[in-house]
Parts: sequence; C-alpha cells; structure tokens
Amino acid sequence: MSGSSFFQASHSLAGGLSSITVPVPANRSVRVETSGNLADWSLWKVPGNHGLPQKGGSVTLQGPVTDGPGFFRVRLQEN
Repeated sequence: MSGSSFFQASHSLAGGLSSITVPVPANRSVRVETSGNLADWSLWKVPGNHGLPQKGGSVTLQGPVTDGPGFFRVRLQEN
C-alpha cells in the first residue's frame, strides 16, 4: 500500500456463505468481528479469523449466512 492508497474490504454473498476479503499489508494482522445491533461485537467464528500476522496480500474469510441483521467490522493491527 502506498500513501495514495486506502484500505478497502469487500463483502459478497453466494451459496449461503458470506465472504469478506481484506487486503492485509505485510506484518499486520486482521480480525473480523460481527454484531447484530452495532453495539455488541464478537469475533466472527470462522476458519482463519485468528488475528495472526500475515505476510501480506488478500485474506478471504467465509462463514454461513445467519438469520436477522448482521454487521461486520474489520480490525487491522500492526504487529
């Protein structure tokens, strides 16, 4: 990423799965959290959402679509 670029995650739905793709710079970690009300947040319990440092590149996380409202937030952290 350069000084003129910006962080942009993407979301898609297909086949009953919700997918979030996040560009992760080297030596950073990412965690995706979920909420049903925008007040109470918890870690999205899907494979790969462990918050470990990444070598850089895109990370895609997938999980089943749930009933009711659902919101995501992405937390990017320097390691």
